[in-house]
Amino acid sequence: MHKLFLTLAGIVGTLTFFHTVVAAQSDFPLSPAKASILSEKTAVQPGKPVRVAVRLEMESGWHTYWKNPGDSGLSTQVDWSFAPETKKPAIIAGPLWPSPLRFDQGGLIGYGYEGEAWLLYTITPPGDLKIGSTYTLKAEVQWLACKEACVPGNATLSLVLPVAKTSAPSSDAEQIANLFRALPRDPTTEGATVWFEKSSAPYAYALRLMGSVPEGAALYFFSENAADVDGSAPQVAEVQGDGVTLRLKAQDNAPAVKRLAGVLEIRDGQGIRAWSVQGPLLDAPPKKQQLTAAADPSLSLVLLYAYVGGLILNIMPCVLPVIALKIFQFVRQGAEDPRAIFRHGLVFSAGILLSFLALAAVLLLAREGGERLGWGFQFQSPGFLLFMVALVFALGLSLFGVFEVGGGLTGVGQSLSYKEGMAGSFFSGVLATTLATPCTAPFMGAAVGFALAQSPVVTLWVFLFLGLGMATPYLILASDPRLVRFVPKPGAWMLSFKQFTGFFMVGTALWLLGVLQAHIAGGGLVQVLAFLLVLALGCWVLGTWGGVAATPISRWLARATALALVAGSYWLFANPVISEGKIQVKLQPKAQQGKAPRGGIAWQEWSPEAVQSALAAGKDVFVDFTADWCLTCKVNEAVTLKHASVVKLFDDGRLVPMKADWTHKDERITSVLKSLGRSGVPVYLFYRAADPENPVVLPEVLTPDLVANTLLGKK
Repeated sequence: MHKLFLTLAGIVGTLTFFHTVVAAQSDFPLSPAKASILSEKTAVQPGKPVRVAVRLEMESGWHTYWKNPGDSGLSTQVDWSFAPETKKPAIIAGPLWPSPLRFDQGGLIGYGYEGEAWLLYTITPPGDLKIGSTYTLKAEVQWLACKEACVPGNATLSLVLPVAKTSAPSSDAEQIANLFRALPRDPTTEGATVWFEKSSAPYAYALRLMGSVPEGAALYFFSENAADVDGSAPQVAEVQGDGVTLRLKAQDNAPAVKRLAGVLEIRDGQGIRAWSVQGPLLDAPPKKQQLTAAADPSLSLVLLYAYVGGLILNIMPCVLPVIALKIFQFVRQGAEDPRAIFRHGLVFSAGILLSFLALAAVLLLAREGGERLGWGFQFQSPGFLLFMVALVFALGLSLFGVFEVGGGLTGVGQSLSYKEGMAGSFFSGVLATTLATPCTAPFMGAAVGFALAQSPVVTLWVFLFLGLGMATPYLILASDPRLVRFVPKPGAWMLSFKQFTGFFMVGTALWLLGVLQAHIAGGGLVQVLAFLLVLALGCWVLGTWGGVAATPISRWLARATALALVAGSYWLFANPVISEGKIQVKLQPKAQQGKAPRGGIAWQEWSPEAVQSALAAGKDVFVDFTADWCLTCKVNEAVTLKHASVVKLFDDGRLVPMKADWTHKDERITSVLKSLGRSGVPVYLFYRAADPENPVVLPEVLTPDLVANTLLGKK
């Protein structure tokens, strides 16, 4: 009764104060809080996300409120609008809230911020904005600032940014990046696992934590929903072995709770850690295999997974073109000096290992900057795809004999040929790794997902073992002289084999071109083809007049002409496709529900809401997380998901098939993959309506029998 009285008194007092403010504005003419918008960029680019923050600066002693204000108070609200309006609306991700403070207001508990309050957003403007125009971000902000009394405030904010091809960091970029880095983290990134269970009276819930918690640390759980947890009641922490249980009391007359979500704050001598935690309210501890703590699976097992996954990458379709090229290099180099195979094999392997470590470093830096990237993330960039198309196409032309890469190998001198040969082997290792990233081999998904949730040292070790697995066949061939005998002797067949491998390269370029097409409109593909045509002309000029036999003047003129042709065609044809917005980024069409392609599955468009809706209707759900650039996905689709026995399982309507397309960056898909301990596609999930909280995760490589047995519940 005491708490109920205080709550009613607080509400009545707040309403009375609002009435007083409206009736007598002169009593509080100004709010003690000032609102503003900050952007991390000096300009917006069509279709490119930009991070922004709404800041509330408060006078000393005043505070505003979190998304759950607690027993009294009002949460800050922001309503966005944009000018000029276009046919395609902006995509708004947020708000993201920093970890709050806890206020005791005469027995009423509130959650909020003192000094400054921040609401963080990622806004993606439409892709049809015109370069040279302006884009206005408008926000209607409403808040309640309290000290001894409470003063409501509101402001209409606007931020005008130019629309440009490129953008630079603003003066607020570092501060905004730090705010995103300081947001509550996933506990698995710090080697911990958190889940919720039902508890015995007088407590309703138990937040259980497995992981390292310093002795004497203070824990507090901020519930996102004020109706779930009683903020005024003490939260009791109990140390149990290698974990901690935090017991929480429910609100009086609280509705039935199925899930809990919020921020777990841990205070110790080292400072404050804030974790974002959420999950279903379980009747009992989850099974061991459902946990994602760092200790499960063991690091040694993950390293074994990484090694085997890297080994299998060598037979994936992404890498086969480079493997054929490397076999030819082994034959050519072994003919000159059998010992050269050993040296080139080591350098080729070094290229693989350093590329994997570099990729891990990029992912770690992005993670520290607040970005969430996954395996194959670079194939979501049209600029990177265009570069790879041009590179692989040019390599194919060189194999056909249009021009020579490192033409000095035959006559310039022994030392120069050796040096260029080593560089070529190293580059081949880098290229093999780059082309491997669209493929996810068996065992790789779990290993990479685990790695990206761990400390930087563990992440680097996992990626190093991936590289070792991929490099092992070449290290074996290079290190054992007896295996050199199996290398074919040189002869006239080498020219034919070299030209034959060129078709692999051109085929890879066509595949990459198809992936690039998913990012651009139809006219953009024609411009890219025009760029490749002029690129081929430049390679022909280089090969015809820039060879070793040509005079020095001829070689320099050929190189200058080829460079001018390639650079000019890029700026004329290719650059508008990927940066100027003359050809807009093509949005992915929604899957046509209920209309199956002939002999195929009637895929529906995935969204978390669509999954929940189907499960609530009592239907099972099968989700295919895929991307146009993922070759493993395409092989599974052709061999398994279009198999008649699998298609038939979806015919009766009791099983809903959904496709989550990660061809373009999608934070929702990235979040789901991260929650599953995965960092790339393919991923296949099967939700049973009878047990929706424990979806089945299928392997990366599918077979019709495997899918059928999973969907039918067979072992």
